[in-house]
Amino acid sequence: MQKFNLVAATILGTSLSIGLAAAMPAAHAVSLIPQQEGEIGLTNLTSVSSTTIDTTSMGFNVTSLQFDSKLGLSRLFVDKNGTENTWGLGIKFGATDLGTNPNSSQYWYRPVAIGTDNKVLEGGQLEVGRFLFNLDKTYEEVSLDFVDVEDNGFSGILEVNGQSVSNLLNAGPNDGTQSLTLKNVKSFVVQMGNSGKNYSNPNARFATGDGVRLSGLGVTKAVPEPTTTLGLGAMAVAGLLGLRRKKASQVG
Repeated sequence: MQKFNLVAATILGTSLSIGLAAAMPAAHAVSLIPQQEGEIGLTNLTSVSSTTIDTTSMGFNVTSLQFDSKLGLSRLFVDKNGTENTWGLGIKFGATDLGTNPNSSQYWYRPVAIGTDNKVLEGGQLEVGRFLFNLDKTYEEVSLDFVDVEDNGFSGILEVNGQSVSNLLNAGPNDGTQSLTLKNVKSFVVQMGNSGKNYSNPNARFATGDGVRLSGLGVTKAVPEPTTTLGLGAMAVAGLLGLRRKKASQVG
């Protein structure tokens, strides 16, 4: 009878732990876009701006990746409509952009293409880049909102958790927003924009491409560690066994 009670308590405790984990409401999406303007501190580049944003306190870091042999590694900024900023390397953002102008109440990620000679293109207006986001834990969902995708098959997700994928967006309406949702994510590679492929003129500073921004990047509900579930089960079992001993001592 004692063995049966122990097994029953173990099963019940495990069931309780699973039930508790399942009953926990999914948290609202937490934005991974800092709510201040400045240059994101990249793991592999020295910042050129006076205002550098350290994202490690938010639980992630960002690495710039090369995606075009004719360009260097892109920079990444947080920007907001309605303000004018001048950053390093001659990068200038006007109060209103020449092209894309998302909702002025939002902050968004804005990539800046850099030439191989470390000079900016279009005064920092060519919004093209490829970046690796490493998160400090695995999240059930990661959502991304791409703004003003005008070229097919360039902007989207290229890698999730170290595995290559091809989740690229089709062209959408001017200033339109397209969203992607990823599941169980610890890291991902995102590409924004198309740098342009017409380099026939060697004297050209750039070839017009497709500039794209991220107006939303959010995560929801970190995936619980296995020890968390086991811990809940052990606590439930211990509680049940303690209750049984208490009753036994009262009877005796």
